Amino acid sequence: MADPDTPKTIPVSELSPGTRFEHPLFHRDGTLLLLANAAVDGALLRALGRAGIEEVFLCGAETAVDVLRRGMGPDGGLVEVDAGSLPESKPLEKNLYGEDGELVCARGQPFTNTLLVDLVRRGELKLFEESSSYEAVRERFDEALAGEVAGTLEQRIDEDPSILRVSPDAEPLLAQCRRPSPAERTRSGVEEERRRHAVSLASTHELLERARREGRLDLPAAQDIVTELLERAEHDLPLTLALAGTALHHDYLVDHSLAVAIHSLAMGLALDYGRSQCAELALGALLHDVGMTRVSEQILEKRGPLGPEELAEIRSHPHAGVELLKKTPGAGLPLPFAVFQDHERADGRGYPRGAANGWIHDHAKVIAVADVYQAMTAPRPYKPRRSAHRAVLQLLSMVQEDVLDGVACRAFLLMHGVFPVGSWVRLADGRIARAVDSRGKPYDRPVVRVVGAPDGSPLETPETIDLSREPDLAVLEDLDSDSVGFDFTAGFHAEGPAVEEVRHVPPVAGTGGERRTVPTKFLDWSASFSGYLSDFSVLDLVKILDLSQKSGVLVLRFGDAEGAIRFSEGEMMGAEFTPIGGEAENVPQADEEAIYRMMEMREGTFRFEQCAVDSKKTVKLNNTMILMEGCRRMDEEARE
Repeated sequence: MADPDTPKTIPVSELSPGTRFEHPLFHRDGTLLLLANAAVDGALLRALGRAGIEEVFLCGAETAVDVLRRGMGPDGGLVEVDAGSLPESKPLEKNLYGEDGELVCARGQPFTNTLLVDLVRRGELKLFEESSSYEAVRERFDEALAGEVAGTLEQRIDEDPSILRVSPDAEPLLAQCRRPSPAERTRSGVEEERRRHAVSLASTHELLERARREGRLDLPAAQDIVTELLERAEHDLPLTLALAGTALHHDYLVDHSLAVAIHSLAMGLALDYGRSQCAELALGALLHDVGMTRVSEQILEKRGPLGPEELAEIRSHPHAGVELLKKTPGAGLPLPFAVFQDHERADGRGYPRGAANGWIHDHAKVIAVADVYQAMTAPRPYKPRRSAHRAVLQLLSMVQEDVLDGVACRAFLLMHGVFPVGSWVRLADGRIARAVDSRGKPYDRPVVRVVGAPDGSPLETPETIDLSREPDLAVLEDLDSDSVGFDFTAGFHAEGPAVEEVRHVPPVAGTGGERRTVPTKFLDWSASFSGYLSDFSVLDLVKILDLSQKSGVLVLRFGDAEGAIRFSEGEMMGAEFTPIGGEAENVPQADEEAIYRMMEMREGTFRFEQCAVDSKKTVKLNNTMILMEGCRRMDEEARE
């Protein structure tokens, strides 16, 4: 069947189960209802009926926008909207489309001035949003379809309960995973693995941002991320696990999704899953919260407690995730179980269906443990993070309370122990060490790398100790990673630890200047740091904080003056500069003028405190404009 010049209208009454079409079926507002060559099933027909949809449209990909064009106008599915009436930087209540029918900004996403300028540059002079009547129809269809999908999953369970179980593979992937000792690694090799993790985070951000922006899931991109994770685990399993505990991205959902995928993969290895089984599990874990991309960012970023309606929207994300899968080619079982059931609990008190342990898929049980653990150990603006050790103890408590599955939690312990890989600990003899691997039982006796003396000073010759073979030596306490003072790579390589401080690198021949190393903590989203302005200027610091999109307060001291700049996700929100003295030029300054004054300072100290900041913005310009103006003023002063 050739692509029709215009979409073909098909009454829903003429659709029957088993019918296949060569081209996709769309709703009038452009929502994809059925993929090309996919069979119409009872779930789709019931959802269409409950939503009151009486006709669908058949068209090829290149003419799909005609569906939307047909809907434009006062009697159609889309109505023109004045761009000036849209609330700037606030979440939209409806999807926004361009004149060509392409989605411009998804519901729940902010309409920014930058986006408006981009649209004008592209010639998008007319914008359209869904009419109230069609918005209601689409929402009813989405809700009905999600309910039908849930019912379909439960029907599959009723027909074959064994579909929920995953058996060990005859060729477990764990046997192929390397576990190098610290003596086998170099510092540069550890940094390279950290770089690979950052690339995986960037890919995860792009994946989730596309789902948030376009309302569609790029499954091949997700599978590529999982393939990379498998390769990293095979190359160096302990280091891959340690990297899951680092918050390198400003977007919590990105960090969380990738970390849950890594922890779930590790648990699959402990359960003797084969390569394909591990890939399926890690994919489900990576996408377990993909439905969160359909939740309003205003709710996701709220620092206080959620109200009943906001909580209901959060708890709707499993349905939203399944809805995305329904529209995604190749998203077959067991993926929907992972997305739909990871918030179910063994005692039947989870959501969305309140399924008890016997009716929860094995993948969902594993992902639930990884999800809860990562949520407890991750830094959030509104609550302090727990140490890895205390989070594991809480997991064990939740197993005893019949909240989490015991088999899944045991798999976590086999890979991590109660002092997870990457944790800092103090040994009974007072020395500082890092957990660098786990041998399973006994769970409280990890393999550690001793890198610090009892007084906190670095050891010139680190020592690796398998505590399971040293009955006279044990862990005395776990330590906060921020208070230890060593860099991220410490303990994972053959060299001694580097103290986390600002340091110079020798000049590079031929450059005519000095090259500086930016310490890891400067870029770590969760870390505070300090140093000297002789090493990093205020201009340098603003660029670094903008790049790493950190939130907190940069406190600066210049002899008898001091200042502070507030940052929210890398953006300067406000500033104060307070000189000491009675001269007229020493009056306090605020915002842009304060920043320009501080940019002139060359001597002093700085301290960045990672914390939540007031969302009120008092500076009028963005970071780029402030830096350009500051540099212009400094150039003028230099010429004078």
